[in-house]
Amino acid sequence: MEKINLICFNVSTGILLVVWRSLMEYLMRYYTITSTTNLCQSKKIIRYLSLKQKQMKPIEALSKFFEARDVIHYVHFNTTSFAQHKALGEFYEGWLGKVDDFVETYQGRYGRITGSMTLTFDEATDCVKYLTELRLWLRELRNTVIVPDFDTDLDNIIADMLGLVNHTLYMLTLN
Repeated sequence: MEKINLICFNVSTGILLVVWRSLMEYLMRYYTITSTTNLCQSKKIIRYLSLKQKQMKPIEALSKFFEARDVIHYVHFNTTSFAQHKALGEFYEGWLGKVDDFVETYQGRYGRITGSMTLTFDEATDCVKYLTELRLWLRELRNTVIVPDFDTDLDNIIADMLGLVNHTLYMLTLN
């Protein structure tokens, strides 16, 4: 296999450097750049990474995961609706496993997540509004912490998280 000689470019965030290193390993393992087609394909992936405007740090994602856990658990304990109590209880139990899968898979690929976080939330949280916003945030997560076409394992876990959110939003419409 030939070596891949690519010119490194300035990267604005540390997380992108980790992705870049992993991408280089991936390209070196699976692609031999000998033809224009392979070179163009590799340039598309690299261009995708370099055009990312907003980068979320992994610690920010972990913080949001914990926030969702705590907000939903708090509302679960304080609701007077049995249907809401059950729906949020199922979400909470499912969420913990999915977060655990995501974090362990992420750390297996990129190394341990480090940093500090502070969790705060409003006591009067509307769980439907919160879950709807969480759904949007999960979609954003796909394009800020991972590279969907490269991190298919992590992308699948995010899809499972979205499925759980959507299922819970449906369950909350029932009496």
